[in-house]
Amino acid sequence: MNTSQVLNNKDKYDVVLFAGGRAGSLKPLSDFQPKCLLYLGTQSILQRNLTLFSKHNVRKIYVLVGRLHKMIIEHINLLKKSGLIKDNIEIVKHDDTKYLGYILKSLEKKLSTPFIISLSDVLIPDLNLDQLFVFHMNQKNPCSATLVISDRNPINVGVVKINKKTKKVIEFIEKPQFGVYYANTAFGVFEVKVIIKYLEKYKGHIFGVVIPQMIKNNENIVYFEVGDWYHFQTMTDLHKEHILSFDKW
Repeated sequence: MNTSQVLNNKDKYDVVLFAGGRAGSLKPLSDFQPKCLLYLGTQSILQRNLTLFSKHNVRKIYVLVGRLHKMIIEHINLLKKSGLIKDNIEIVKHDDTKYLGYILKSLEKKLSTPFIISLSDVLIPDLNLDQLFVFHMNQKNPCSATLVISDRNPINVGVVKINKKTKKVIEFIEKPQFGVYYANTAFGVFEVKVIIKYLEKYKGHIFGVVIPQMIKNNENIVYFEVGDWYHFQTMTDLHKEHILSFDKW
C-alpha cells in the first residue's frame, strides 16, 4: 500500500483525540477552561489539531471529553458553523473515573483498525498522518503499534529507545531524569483489539503504563520519527518564543 492508494480509495482511518484531562500543571488557567482551548496566536490548540487532521485521509475524529466538556463542544460547533473544520467529528463524553480501556471498548465496533491516538495538548505541525498510517500498514511483520518519536526535547516526557536496524521500539521510559533517548510525542497508531486488551488488563495511562507492558511482552512496536513537536504542559511552554511562529503554518 502506498500513500496515493490511501488517499484515493476507501482505506480511511480514525483518530481518537483525548481532550478531557485535568491539566493540573497549567493551573490556574485550566481551572476555568480545558487546556486544548488555550490559544496559540489566533487559533486554539484544539483547532490547530483538527485542522491538521482535516488535511489527511481521516474518516472520523472521536474527541474524548470529560470535565468542562460543554466548552469544548461549543467551540467545535462554532468551528463547524464557520467552515473552519470538517463535519467528521464525534464527541464522546465520559466520566473522569472511567479508565481508557472502558472508553475505547465502547468505541470498538466503530473504530477502524488500525487507528490513531493523540493527546489534545500535542502539536506536530509537519506530521503527515497518511504517511504514518501507510508506514504502520507496510511493516513486514504485523505490528501492534507505531509510536511517533522525536529527538527534540526528550527529557520532560516519556522517552523511547530504538533499534534503527530493525525499526523496533525496544524500551520505553516515562519522563526519565537522565540519559539520551528519543521523546515519545504521545501520538501513535494502534491496533484496536490489542490496545483495548492491554488497557483492560492494566487500567493505566496508555503511554506511561500500557506501552511499557506491551514491550515487556514482546509486542511488535515500531517507530516513526518526526522533527519539531510541541507539548503544552506548563505556562512556560505556552510562552516560549517559538510559539509566535505558529500562525505561519
